Amino acid sequence: MTVSLCRPSLGKREEEAILSVLRSGHLVSGRCVTELERKLTERMGGKRVLAVSNGTAALHIALIAAGVRAGDEVIVPSLTYPAPVNVVELVGATPVLVDVCLETACMDMEQVKDKISDKTSAIMPVHQFGIPADMGALKALVEGTDIKVIEDAACALGSLADGEACGSIGHLGCFSFHPRKVITTGEGGAVVIGDDALYAAVDQLRNHGQDVTLEPTERFVSSGYNLRMSDLHGGIGVVQMDQLDDFIQSRRSLAKRYSEGFEDVQGITMLPGLMREGSVVQSLVARLDATVDRESFFAALRARGVEVTIASYGIHRLPMWRDQVSPGAYPNAELWHEQGITLPLFPRMEKAEVDLVIEAVKDILRGVNEA
Repeated sequence: MTVSLCRPSLGKREEEAILSVLRSGHLVSGRCVTELERKLTERMGGKRVLAVSNGTAALHIALIAAGVRAGDEVIVPSLTYPAPVNVVELVGATPVLVDVCLETACMDMEQVKDKISDKTSAIMPVHQFGIPADMGALKALVEGTDIKVIEDAACALGSLADGEACGSIGHLGCFSFHPRKVITTGEGGAVVIGDDALYAAVDQLRNHGQDVTLEPTERFVSSGYNLRMSDLHGGIGVVQMDQLDDFIQSRRSLAKRYSEGFEDVQGITMLPGLMREGSVVQSLVARLDATVDRESFFAALRARGVEVTIASYGIHRLPMWRDQVSPGAYPNAELWHEQGITLPLFPRMEKAEVDLVIEAVKDILRGVNEA
């Protein structure tokens, strides 16, 4: 491809960090992981952070630590990557889907309000594409209840909701450091925890059920997983965290260039919430008009050397769910599932590459509109 969907922003400093870890001989949960956790804790306003092997692992053990069990219900948006729904089912609970708001692609809090029941033990807002969910409304909904809020902030490191860091607002918050996320460690994730008891539970769950403050023969106090982050990943993460603000500034600047380029183009509409204050613009997401065949558009764009993919997944449209849901139950998620697209965006993307994508999209849509 002439323009890739994503190009991880890695360089000499990341190489040196990896070499330093290799030379240290300490490859798992060492000083680099500790330093990454410190930097993330600082970014989360002092709420403590534990690094784990990936973002899905973060969501999984956050649910368990929060006490979500078989028979419980967890409210999740219908438009999302499948990981949040998968982990709810893996702990034996029932995912309860809600539609998303058309302008932000984040869960509709009015629908959340309608879906809360006496079985609801947690609500999992997803900060889609780096756009903050309406956390103020959600906090008001759960006030005075035992319902836990577990933020899926996989795409939202650095995003702010009403001035608060996404991931730090709920009882627990989860990040992913996959190569398409705001920073990357290759694979990796983290859990943000503001409560001492939850912190101890997450720490044990990621490390074989150990309480490392106890004597060696007394440490294995519960059943746990092996979800620790390696120091190789941690070393990359430390360097990436030092560049986070630059990455965010670049993403927003490039997204603004896209927005201006598409301003008067018929057939495509950028997701309005992408440029909201507080959004880190993790992905450049837009929606094609219903008159544009998405597969034909994809083929034409790829033929010009531009990588493109869908925006996200309507969970209710996936094979695992489609027989359980009435057609039309989640119209906004349906719209993004059918017509959403993701165009190339990454911090070191050249302006000329953005312009190439814009011109290719314009040219293809001009042909559609003239047909």
